[in-house]
Amino acid sequence: MSRSSRACRRVVVVAAFWGLVGPFSVGGVGAEERDDSSASAEESEASRGEEAAEGSNPLSSVSKVDLLWTFTKDGGSDFNDFSLEGSTMLHPRLKLNYELHYAVTNRTGYQENDWESLVIKPIFFPRDFRLSERWGMRVATGVELVIDFGNDDKGIGVGSDVIAPLAGLAFMDAERKTALIPLVQHFESYESGAVSQTALRLIALQPLPDGVWVKLDGKLPFDWENHEQPATLELEAGKVVWRNVGLFGQLLSGIGGDRAFDWGAAAAVRVNF
Repeated sequence: MSRSSRACRRVVVVAAFWGLVGPFSVGGVGAEERDDSSASAEESEASRGEEAAEGSNPLSSVSKVDLLWTFTKDGGSDFNDFSLEGSTMLHPRLKLNYELHYAVTNRTGYQENDWESLVIKPIFFPRDFRLSERWGMRVATGVELVIDFGNDDKGIGVGSDVIAPLAGLAFMDAERKTALIPLVQHFESYESGAVSQTALRLIALQPLPDGVWVKLDGKLPFDWENHEQPATLELEAGKVVWRNVGLFGQLLSGIGGDRAFDWGAAAAVRVNF
């Protein structure tokens, strides 16, 4: 497929996607209907912090939008990722996640910038279980479609579209609001052999008083093409600053000899709906 035809196809996909998601992404349908006029008056700083923290839980029933800048350093090369990352509840048991990424990098030895990818990830929640008086468990399954914009010659993207089925569990403590989320996901490129990777992921998420939350996110991918394990660790801290608006930052680190980058940092604003 030529570069121009791939670019045209992606423009059509992006336009169709935003036409579909746009009506839902503002004031999306939540798992439960809320009376905003009464709830907002009684809503405490702690509860707003819990809701903002749930935006960092991929298996939560929240609608939100993040505007995120992520910087990573790998030897002498820098990579800046500017992204819009959102989720909206289409049904109490169906969540749609979406991401649009733009990158600026000097990986090729020259300063390059262009669109990287569009990510569409529906997640289905078939069952919720009560394990005890305090703990509950949610089962989730889904699939992620990564539409690459074909700018790998600039050091941006992988040069192929990727499909990635996933499965996970979310263990939730109703008293302390702690969430533990183990996930497994396999990434496979279907236009070339550029990507074949299975990733294990574990997230620990904890809301704190005064609208604060913290998250620890560990990822251990197994790269079957290159026979590597480029593990990463991410620490996130955030705070609600006004009503349903929060700010958060992240520190990132590559782990081991196969790491994809040395270190990184991120800053973002989050709006919950």
